[in-house]
Amino acid sequence: MSRVRQTAGRDREPTAGTIDTQSVKAATSVPAASRGFDGAKEVNGRERHIVVDALGLLLTVVVTAASATDRDTGRAMLVRLRERHWCITLVWADGGYTGRLVDLARDTLRIAPGGLERGGRVGPAAAEQAAVEEPAGLVLCGDRLFPGPGRSQGP
Repeated sequence: MSRVRQTAGRDREPTAGTIDTQSVKAATSVPAASRGFDGAKEVNGRERHIVVDALGLLLTVVVTAASATDRDTGRAMLVRLRERHWCITLVWADGGYTGRLVDLARDTLRIAPGGLERGGRVGPAAAEQAAVEEPAGLVLCGDRLFPGPGRSQGP
């Protein structure tokens, strides 16, 4: 990852990231114990909770049942992020990551929660959220990731 970041003119370690969730429908062959229902998105399946840097490179990934809340999973995600990427000082998030999670990020982990405030009001983080929607230029098709439009397969 550090080589890719340096080629793009960035520091070796990221200092900011974006956290978000992607819900994916699960096939009937997926055990019921590992899937759940996300009422907000009306999806019965799993969720990928991901943190990406400004280039869209994945920093942390956790897969849960779709019924897991962003706040509960976000707690483990931010702790893991802090352990692996100690330079992170800012993480953009949407309104799903509110409450005590904001306090944990700010006070304990020393990560500034960008894009939202303690009350859950969302700020201007649309450009940063786009990095999560298409991490590293990959597009989700079914249950597989493919290079996005205009992107090569790589070396």
